[in-house]
Amino acid sequence: LDKDGPKDPSTKIEFGVVNDPSDHGPLSKLVDGKIAGLAVTWADPARFSAETQTAGFLRQRLGSPRGHSYTFQIWSQGLLVPMLAADVEHVGGKPGRLLIWPYGETPAQDTAALYVYLDGDGNWWFGDWQDLKVNETESKRKSGS
Repeated sequence: LDKDGPKDPSTKIEFGVVNDPSDHGPLSKLVDGKIAGLAVTWADPARFSAETQTAGFLRQRLGSPRGHSYTFQIWSQGLLVPMLAADVEHVGGKPGRLLIWPYGETPAQDTAALYVYLDGDGNWWFGDWQDLKVNETESKRKSGS
């Protein structure tokens, strides 16, 4: 490791101690009663064929009692283009952002997703849902389909 740091000023890598390593629970717990609206800015057409499908997916994710949220990045792989991006309007506080990436080899095999969420206080949250197919099955059962 070069103790003098990188010579290229555009390279920025930081190492540090995670002050809060705890799991803060599902995203639904963090956003409950705090989101006034969402404006989808990108939805992958290979995964979402209609606005209603995108809205349903977001409703399901934001209301799910499952998942994990942390104050630090919990994955090590680089992430490419998200499958969904949305600007978040909070009931109070600053505007936010929600980015969701698939975690699977193909849309049909996606059983999990990773997300990054900027809350109304300016805090970034990093999380995952490991059970997308379980939630789809539960939703279909509740709706009677």
